[in-house]
Amino acid sequence: AELRAFVDHVTFDSTHAFGELLSADYVFANDAVAGFYGLPAPGSGTPRKMAAGKDRGGILGLGAVLASHAHSNESSPIKRGKWVRDRLLCQDLPPPPANANTTPPGLDPTLTTRERFAKHTNDPACKGCHQFIDGVGFAFERYDGIGAHRTEEGGKTIDASGEIKGRESLSNGVSETFDGPKGLAALLGKGEGAPRCFATHWFRFARGLREDGPEVCAARTLGKKFLEKGQDIRELMIAVVTQRSFLVR
Repeated sequence: AELRAFVDHVTFDSTHAFGELLSADYVFANDAVAGFYGLPAPGSGTPRKMAAGKDRGGILGLGAVLASHAHSNESSPIKRGKWVRDRLLCQDLPPPPANANTTPPGLDPTLTTRERFAKHTNDPACKGCHQFIDGVGFAFERYDGIGAHRTEEGGKTIDASGEIKGRESLSNGVSETFDGPKGLAALLGKGEGAPRCFATHWFRFARGLREDGPEVCAARTLGKKFLEKGQDIRELMIAVVTQRSFLVR
């Protein structure tokens, strides 16, 4: 309900801008969600707009999103990092080698999640993919498996510094560092990759198909128009159903 209220507010009541989905400094919380976030109870069973505090705000800090991309008993840098690449940047990562061991490292009370999963990045057999995943996923380590905020794990202070390689294209080799989800959101908001990906998802949703053949051009044109219109989500909703390929068959 929080996620739905948040997206509706940005799209129809606030700036209508894609960037606000990433950088909003507020949440929508009822009494239960506010308690989970450590915020004062608003006295309502219906989500209400509230100041987020320093560790929430924007879609990357939503409890529902964080919990959906983790395990019930631990965070998952791989799931969260892959979600950013796949759903926020529309980047297709290469499949793991046929003989790769894809079993995640077991729980170890003496190590933080970051320390356990760092083995993936350091292993030459895994580095091809995990150099693009782990550095992004580590930025969410201040949130546990159910999306609750934490400052330490196993008695050690959480390190939520992150690194994203090839933000705009996996092949460009550019590496950028940041801290936590808000730092990642700032990077995603200043490039074209994330808003173009957002427009692509709208195209797929409205058309009920993935772009292929001549539809590739239609999807790319939609992303271009979205950028030209200041990343206005309402303009995108209109543009996707006024394309010639939508109206004419």
